[in-house]
Amino acid sequence: MPINMPERIEGSRIYLNKPEPTFALAREMLSVVEQSRDHILPWLDWASVDNTYRSEDCFVFLQGIHTRWKSGDCFEYLIHDKETHHLVGGFSVMLRDKRHFGVVELAYWLGKQYAEQGLMSEAVRAVEPILWALGV
Repeated sequence: MPINMPERIEGSRIYLNKPEPTFALAREMLSVVEQSRDHILPWLDWASVDNTYRSEDCFVFLQGIHTRWKSGDCFEYLIHDKETHHLVGGFSVMLRDKRHFGVVELAYWLGKQYAEQGLMSEAVRAVEPILWALGV
């Protein structure tokens, strides 16, 4: 049974959305990553300190999101501040075991300046009821 996630999920201070691939968004994503490398690198090797991750890489990632959504294996969102619409991080719901429906992994990253404000907890709380309703 495939999972069907909404393209936009609202929290009180943030929203998660399935992004459209644009160069402007790729540049914004790279900027958040560059400002947060030391914060996210221990968990996400693509944010390498050798600065090889470029805006072109972000754009390719954004383009691939639609393919991964269609497969039903991975639903990737970018997280934005509701007031400013600034990008604050990323969030993924990944189907991990097709034989046992309902097993998912949540993955996320948050820009350093947005850490310790409860934004990721809010993102998880916004996604949870959707997953429960889907039988996860």
